[in-house]
Amino acid sequence: GDLVGRVASEAFAVLAGDLTPAQARSIGDRLQAALSEPLAIDTLAVDVLVRIGIAGCEPGEAATAADLLRRAEVAATRAAATGGIAAYAPDNDPYTPELLSRV
Repeated sequence: GDLVGRVASEAFAVLAGDLTPAQARSIGDRLQAALSEPLAIDTLAVDVLVRIGIAGCEPGEAATAADLLRRAEVAATRAAATGGIAAYAPDNDPYTPELLSRV
């Protein structure tokens, strides 16, 4: 089954295995739709800003949990600038070894 966990004060992670990029995007779309409705708290309607970063690894790639969370954060940062959902792309990652070696 899938697993949802809180990884920071305002950040949550969904761990789902063996998904295609399209399936991962579908989950992101459904989460965004579910969280786009204002939350009712007593008599207040509270809007929630959602940014979703999608990250994964290729079959056989030895990515650690820390790698996946970093990739998801890079994608979420991109999502904030592009409309709410973005998939990880190495070109947008300032922490790749290739870019760090240029410093």
